[in-house]
Amino acid sequence: MMAEMRGDMPGNFFAWILRYPEQEDVIIVLRNGYGSTENLERNLQAILFDREPRLPRRSPFDIAAQLGWVSLNWVAAHRFSSVLILVLLVFLSAWAIKRRMLPPDPGTRKP
Repeated sequence: MMAEMRGDMPGNFFAWILRYPEQEDVIIVLRNGYGSTENLERNLQAILFDREPRLPRRSPFDIAAQLGWVSLNWVAAHRFSSVLILVLLVFLSAWAIKRRMLPPDPGTRKP
């Protein structure tokens, strides 16, 4: 048996109460922002009844943003190493471009 109460108030305040009298448990969710709390509600119910909660999937944009953020933090924390790596990459790129532009050596031809 379960008793449920949901309600919205002006200013986008939201309350959701689930009461389980037999288990003597209650779940209360309060929110003052836009968006749904249904996934949170389901996960709280799953935890209450010893089931596995479902974590949301991360979008590829979130993963890329996280990788960029971690990279920027590493660069900020290791400035000397970052400059050294950048100089090395520029040098190797210039060397590879210069090597491609040179004509092949006639003495290294294959028969």
